Amino acid sequence: MKRGSKLDTHKGKVDQLLSEGVWNARVILREIQAEGYEGGYSILLEYIQPKRVFRPGRATVRFETEPGKQLQSDWGEVVVEIGGVRRKVHFIVNELGYSRRFHFWCTESEDAEHTYEGLIRSFEYLGGVTTEVLVDNQKSAVLRASNSEAPKFNERFVDLVGDYGFTPRGCRPDRARTKGKSLP
Repeated sequence: MKRGSKLDTHKGKVDQLLSEGVWNARVILREIQAEGYEGGYSILLEYIQPKRVFRPGRATVRFETEPGKQLQSDWGEVVVEIGGVRRKVHFIVNELGYSRRFHFWCTESEDAEHTYEGLIRSFEYLGGVTTEVLVDNQKSAVLRASNSEAPKFNERFVDLVGDYGFTPRGCRPDRARTKGKSLP
């Protein structure tokens, strides 16, 4: 007999949010947690992932950056089998805005130390530091994100900024398309 999932009673809300154009799994997670969901992010992601083919396309206005101008930093996670054991692996991808050249590094967590180490490894691999670094709103970099004012950056991230001399930029909250090559 197949066991039920913690997500089962919340799938209706998830489907409603998807139909309203909300496809950001972190946003959906916050919404269903507010309604009592006690499951994890990966269960939700596994439910949403096959539905992404039905997501309506949206036109995106692209812009280009000059060489050396911007590095875009992003975290992701996958579940893989290592030595017969399923494990969650976190990875940071740091991509140059102009050339799309990137550095990819896997680790066991997305905490502050690994975020900073991932950026430093990328600077070393790519042979220098860009003028600005665009980050998601993870707490290791951004303490308070904002659509209307400058974000408040984590003090330790500001130390890294000072050591390496780049300008930090945070993405606009709940606007995934403001990251990458889209206009904010």
